[in-house]
Amino acid sequence: MRRFTHVQHRRGMDPAQREERGKRGSHLRIAGIYLIAGAAWIVMSDAWLVLTGMETLTGFLASCSKGLLFVAASALLIHQLVKRHLDEIETANALAWSVIDGTDDAVFAKDADGRYLMVNEAAVRTIGRPAAQTLGRGDVELFGPEIAATLQKHDQQVKLQAAGEAFEYELETSAGRKTVLTLKFPFRNASGDVAGVIGIARDITARKQAEEQLQCERDRLAGIVAAVPAVICTLQMSPDGSMAFPFVSMPLSELTGLDLPDEAADARVLFNTIHPDDRPGVEASLADSARTMTPCAAEFRLQGRCGGEAWIEARGVPHQLPSGDVQWHTYLADVTKRHQADEALCETEEHLREARRLAQLGNWSWDCASGKLWWSEPLFELLGLDPATTQPSFECYHQMLSPADQRRAQKKMAALQNGAAKVEQEFRLTRPDGQVIWTRSVSWSTRDASGNVVRVAGFSQDITALKQSVVELETREERLRLALAGSGGGAWDWDLESGLAWWSPEMYEIWGVEPGTAMTWENSAACIRDEDRQRVLEAAEQAIANRSLYRHEFCIHHPRRGTRWILSLGQVVCDEDARPVRMAGISFDATERKQLLEDVKRSEQRLELALSCAQAGAWEWNTRDNTAWWSREMYDLWGVSVSDKPVDFAEALRHVHQGDRDALQRSVEQALERGDAFSAEFRLLHPQRGERWTCSYGRPYLDDASGLQRVLGITFDVTERKRAEDDRRRLERQMLETQRLESLGVMVAGVAHDFNNMLTAVSANLAVAQMRLPDQSPAIEPLNEVAAAAQRAASLTKQLLTYAGGRSSVPKAVRLDRLVKDIVGLLRTVLAKTTTIRLDLEPATIDGDQGQLRQVVMNLMTNASESLNGRLGEVTVRTGVQMLGEDQIAQRIAVGAVAADDLSGGEYAVLTVEDRGCGMTADVCQRILDPFFTTKTTGHGLGLAAVAGIIRSHGGILCIDSQVGRGSTFEIYFRCSQNAVLSEPEPAELFDGATPRQSGEAVIIDENSMLRGYMRRALAESGLDVRTCANWEDAQQSLKEIDRRQLRLVVLGTVGGETNGATLVLPAPIRELVGAIPILRVKDQCAGRPDEVDAASNAVLYKPFTPRELIAAAAKLLRSPEAMAS
Repeated sequence: MRRFTHVQHRRGMDPAQREERGKRGSHLRIAGIYLIAGAAWIVMSDAWLVLTGMETLTGFLASCSKGLLFVAASALLIHQLVKRHLDEIETANALAWSVIDGTDDAVFAKDADGRYLMVNEAAVRTIGRPAAQTLGRGDVELFGPEIAATLQKHDQQVKLQAAGEAFEYELETSAGRKTVLTLKFPFRNASGDVAGVIGIARDITARKQAEEQLQCERDRLAGIVAAVPAVICTLQMSPDGSMAFPFVSMPLSELTGLDLPDEAADARVLFNTIHPDDRPGVEASLADSARTMTPCAAEFRLQGRCGGEAWIEARGVPHQLPSGDVQWHTYLADVTKRHQADEALCETEEHLREARRLAQLGNWSWDCASGKLWWSEPLFELLGLDPATTQPSFECYHQMLSPADQRRAQKKMAALQNGAAKVEQEFRLTRPDGQVIWTRSVSWSTRDASGNVVRVAGFSQDITALKQSVVELETREERLRLALAGSGGGAWDWDLESGLAWWSPEMYEIWGVEPGTAMTWENSAACIRDEDRQRVLEAAEQAIANRSLYRHEFCIHHPRRGTRWILSLGQVVCDEDARPVRMAGISFDATERKQLLEDVKRSEQRLELALSCAQAGAWEWNTRDNTAWWSREMYDLWGVSVSDKPVDFAEALRHVHQGDRDALQRSVEQALERGDAFSAEFRLLHPQRGERWTCSYGRPYLDDASGLQRVLGITFDVTERKRAEDDRRRLERQMLETQRLESLGVMVAGVAHDFNNMLTAVSANLAVAQMRLPDQSPAIEPLNEVAAAAQRAASLTKQLLTYAGGRSSVPKAVRLDRLVKDIVGLLRTVLAKTTTIRLDLEPATIDGDQGQLRQVVMNLMTNASESLNGRLGEVTVRTGVQMLGEDQIAQRIAVGAVAADDLSGGEYAVLTVEDRGCGMTADVCQRILDPFFTTKTTGHGLGLAAVAGIIRSHGGILCIDSQVGRGSTFEIYFRCSQNAVLSEPEPAELFDGATPRQSGEAVIIDENSMLRGYMRRALAESGLDVRTCANWEDAQQSLKEIDRRQLRLVVLGTVGGETNGATLVLPAPIRELVGAIPILRVKDQCAGRPDEVDAASNAVLYKPFTPRELIAAAAKLLRSPEAMAS
């Protein structure tokens, strides 16, 4: 211990000095003492021998010389040995101090009285005092009496136990309050007694704070878990497939109220309670999540052991354990009520849609304050207008009315505004396609507390069918009157309560009864044949009981004509209580009809199918003699002269196209063998009309009388239908164009406003920078490149608007990978936020229409995102090039949903869109490309039909692979382009020109800070003192503060969430403060809309624009007569 103290007190010396002092100190002293003592002993012993006479002086000198030489040699040897030993000790001591000072833990030593004998650098930092102020002092001087008492108590405890022990202290030092963990153990002196304490202390203040923060987070998490109405759990799955729940916040049975097994022991027991229809999906989701280590989400039903069912929503995040197990930290929530509410909502919406469809209703609403008119989609459809291109307005509606109806409609609207609560009217409309319809319009008004009309709403209903029904009913009544008069029938009306019947004059003539005779059931029954009388009565009673149509045939005894057949038809009439009170009808003399029934039977068989097919050519083929009967229309269809002779079947076949003759014969032979109907389409060679397409339907019959088998059928010309199919293909191309515009409309509406703002900011600030640079500035060339990029961006905006307007483009080389990358950037604001897009793009170039190819990618990615149904999921898009041989091409054509003609082997660009959504059944896959087929409640069924048409027109192949619950993959093959040269835009020119100088103040009102900033800088360059405002409130305050004599100009941008391109309406306070001050309107220019200045503005400047254009517009406006007058 003395050695440590000695060394510590010498730590202020230079190491070389300490080494030199040690050499000249310890080892020299030891060697010198030995030399002096040895020399003295030899000299004194030999001198004593001389004095006693035992030795001579010569012997004394020789003995002394010899002894002194030995002592000197021994002293030199001792000096070297001691020096080596001291050097080793010094080296070990320096190494020990290097280790002690190099550690981050504080090391110290105390003597028996508690004074510090040694401290390292870490201890100095922990105590917060220099070593000179620490050594030799006690704990009371360094830490105060309270902490010192604890330290001394523990020091005494360590010295008494003679063993090491760890303690934790809260120390108040000059460096602040610290928490240290100290290990103390006693050290002993040379005699083995405890001489003090040695300690090692570590500063654990940060660890303590982290532990406290971690405990707070644990307590907070526990509170959240307890408050959330869901189960927070950990699911662990081993490689062998076994699963368990290491942690569950609460039992699932408590959450759902079902009788479920304990899930903590074995998760498989709980998995067995999942509904069988949902279990494969849950297991597949877990397996996919474990394989890809991506989050999983699923909804499934749990079934209780005693019945009952609950919907559970599960979401989990996986992570891999070192053991190979996979753990999911999972959230389970009971969503049964939400599912029930969703089902009820869907059912209500479906009923509402069906009711509106059946009623053919279209709604509309007019906000009187803003003047905004809204039409529902069914109203657009009712009026024959396209909602994408038509802006709702009363003028548009009135243009479809006749002048008289226009005046009536305007009067009704004025009546609503003047106090009428509700009006009804009927109009006849002429739609844009020329169709005339009748509509019934009902309108009503809504008023505020002051009685002012604030909103007018209503609906229009298509009553064309009703109007036609009324006209048709009147026509039928007239025809019935004429038919009765011409057919010889008679009418009757039987009062069921009194039993009396009214007969028309024709009835008396048919029955042979004296006219004017009061008719009852009794005297009517007397005329009926005995065997028919009871059946007539029963038929009448049954019709009355069932409130059904009465129809019966029977025989009567006519006094002059003998037995006659009567056909009687009647209808039961009921009162308000649904009680039968009358039966009215007509009766005919059916005797001649009965006699002609046998003759008519054969005619009815011949005409049975002909009547159902709009009187097309009818025929009858006798299989025994192979002859046929043709109607007159058949001769005309086949181009054969009419003849009374039977037509030879073999002769008729010679008029059939040779390529269709064998197929027609096989169809007829198979129908005869099965005794079933047949149909066939074939081409006829007409002598005058050339090749004509016809379709024949036939059915074999067995004649009961002769036992001959004959075939009855009809044949009609379907050439026009074939032409209609060609028209349908043309319409399909038009449909692709319409779908392209709809797809672009979704994006253009979302990006035009922000994109123009950014372009305007870039162009404007670039121009300002160019104006302020000298001609030879090295920054001019980089700014030119930026200007070129801005010009290309503006060109891109124009191309988008041109494409949305329907301009066609010339096919050229298109890089699919670049096209996909560009579209993904645009679609990120349109697709669901839960959709993750993964790109795997390799260069691939094809020749095609860039706009149509863009539509293909957009439609496929949009459908892929929607197939996720709002769940977290991934959509993968790949591009690349594959070399396909003839066999591979044939294989893809065989399984492809769309395939062009004349495809051969070679290099093909491949575009793949893959999702992990709901997938499709085989039936849906077969129909998914059909126009107007859709599985979405809000879809039109045109997107994938357009995709198929585009792929077909580009000579490509479309392959679809889909499985329910696993997702879908759309793979498209295009032949690679042989020319992939793409044009680049020309660089933009530098801004040049003088800035028109102005004076006075200007106010800029725009909610976009970036636009306000660069417009302020541009106008300030022209000499105006500019104030900027972000909203109407700031504008009102600034206009009040400005001297009206100095205010020269007001610039209006986008304010208060104003719709892009809409007419600006100034608030009344702003309008009053602005007065006659010129207003410059800054807004977006939408595609297809003409440039116009609204009522609140004096001039309009469309984005994007440069500072030069802004300054020029302001200068032109300030030089106008109106500005000069103000």
